[in-house]
Amino acid sequence: PRSADTGYAFFRRWRVAAFTRVFAPADQIPRAELDARLSAPSELSGVLNRALLARRQIHARGGLTESPSMKAAWAEFRHSTDPFAVWLDNATTDDPAAFVVKHELRDVYNGAVQAEGRPLMTPNGFGRAFREHRPHIAEGQRTVNGKVEGVYLGLKLR
Repeated sequence: PRSADTGYAFFRRWRVAAFTRVFAPADQIPRAELDARLSAPSELSGVLNRALLARRQIHARGGLTESPSMKAAWAEFRHSTDPFAVWLDNATTDDPAAFVVKHELRDVYNGAVQAEGRPLMTPNGFGRAFREHRPHIAEGQRTVNGKVEGVYLGLKLR
């Protein structure tokens, strides 16, 4: 699902599991028949009973555990639903010897989203989103063209 909320609080509530099994046409059940089977009172009662048991077991373990495949599916889900993360991955690369002026990086991003008809990011919003997506990138100051500028250290534009 698409969402305007791309913050960590939104994504941390999701548990994503990849369903990779593909059924041959001969093994598929027509949608109307499958819906009728799954919504039968005996099936719904069984699902509820299993869900209640699973809830108790999950609660006893202290919550859901995530397998490596679930973590990978979550990362793919976030990447595909978070346009800022996608842009950042495509437009920048880590480089220990490089730096990018903060407002210039934001200007490049805002130019890209403006061309797509999406809303621009404010300096504070961009800074928050950047720190969330690139916590390993340090911030600092450098003199650029005779002016002291705020920069992201260890990052360069592609």
